[in-house]
Parts: sequence; C-alpha cells; structure tokens
Amino acid sequence: MAFHVAGIDIQRAIAVLPDAGIWSVRADLVGGKAPPERARVQVVLGDLVLSGTVRHAEVFAGRAEVFIVGGADRWGDPVQRRPYRADNGVRLDRVAGDLARDAGETLAPLGALAGAIVGYAWVRPEGPAVAALNELGHPWYVDLDGSTRLGARPTVARGGLRLGVNYRPSLRRAVITSPEDAFAALTPGSVISGDGFPTLTIRATTIQVTDRTAFAEVDV
Repeated sequence: MAFHVAGIDIQRAIAVLPDAGIWSVRADLVGGKAPPERARVQVVLGDLVLSGTVRHAEVFAGRAEVFIVGGADRWGDPVQRRPYRADNGVRLDRVAGDLARDAGETLAPLGALAGAIVGYAWVRPEGPAVAALNELGHPWYVDLDGSTRLGARPTVARGGLRLGVNYRPSLRRAVITSPEDAFAALTPGSVISGDGFPTLTIRATTIQVTDRTAFAEVDV
C-alpha cells in the first residue's frame, strides 16, 4: 500500500497516536520536496489516512523533512477571556463550540455530552486555547480526520485481520506487523484478538515506516 504525505512518497516516518491529546507525524520525504508550512495535508500510512497541518518543513541538500500535527494545529494559539452565565446552566456544547471556533479548530459532535452543564457560570481563561479546553473537565483527543472529540475514546472490535504480533505482557506492549499494512485497525481504541496472543485493547500507537518495512508498536 501507499505511504505518502500530500502525495509525496515517504522514505521514513514515525507517527505517534496517543490515547488523549494530539497526534503527530515526523517524516522524511522522497525527492527533496515538501509541502509548505501551515498547509493542511493528508498523511497516508497503508490504509490509515490522517488529516493534519504542517508545523515544520525543511528542504536541505536534497532532503525533505516535515512535522505534521493533527487538525489545524491551533490549540496552542491564544484565546481571549470569555465569561458565560445561564440560569438553566451553561451547556458544554456552547462553550466548547465557541472555544474551537475561536481557536480555529473543528469540534466533532459531542453526542451524549452535548447537554452536559459546566455550571451556572463559567469563565474561559485567557491564554492558550488548550488550557481552556483542559478546564472543561473532559478527556479529549484529535481524531484521524483532524476533528477534536470530547469524551473518552470509544473502543471498536476489529476482525478479519492477518497480523504478526510480538506481545510482551510485562510491558503491556506489542509490536505488530500487517501484510496488508492495515494500520487503521491498530489505532487507539481498537480491540484485536487472534491466535497466539490474548485480546488486546490498544491505548496508544506508534507507527514506524522505513524504505523496507512498516510496523506498529502499541501500548495496551
């Protein structure tokens, strides 16, 4: 399968997908070409497609390197102080939606959390948007499509996979290879099982790509 950033082939890459927070990809690209900084790009790692923003790009002596962050890479930007008050309670979807919009990020639908109340009054602090996001009191993560999701990451059972799994129970860690480069099934929240290893719920994933091989190292 393909491995590329904005259509440019990858020579080497490390993708870090945590359980919470923002994923990132560092890659060396073939041909001495790189997308510009601040460009929104797709990262393709086998069957896994990620949408993020180029934070850093450098081309030197025919070598191109990029560092890509999930989403719009705007959670570190400053936002203004903003007070909220409502007699029937300040809704989470209102303050979270305003925060994402002011920061320049995309908030995914909140689902069951949409009607949650943060209090009868709430004041968004001035400073980095991520600090205000953390003040909301819910776990959050940037999803593969670049949207930010509030709430615990759901688990998804994955089946029909051909995997090579080297599981180390003492470390709660496994190194996994896939002949089909099926890395989309090895992202955080995935539940995998098979011959020779127990059922594993993946908490965090690091995907490493070279010009000869690709594998995932997962924490479970």
